[in-house]
Amino acid sequence: MPSDQSPVWLLKKYGTGNVHGPVSFEKLLEWANAAQINPQVSISEDGSIWNKAPMIEGLKMDWL
Repeated sequence: MPSDQSPVWLLKKYGTGNVHGPVSFEKLLEWANAAQINPQVSISEDGSIWNKAPMIEGLKMDWL
């Protein structure tokens, strides 16, 4: 799990493709814990490789 608090993470909304960020990993974790990130959202550290939010192990979205 990333420990760096620097805002390098991007979040891409499903459907609209709107990109939000950069934000810190801590902010992503906060959103995930508040169920503000749905399973179709994509997340990237570099803007070129995107993964579905549940695939980001550190977000602990295994409640899905």
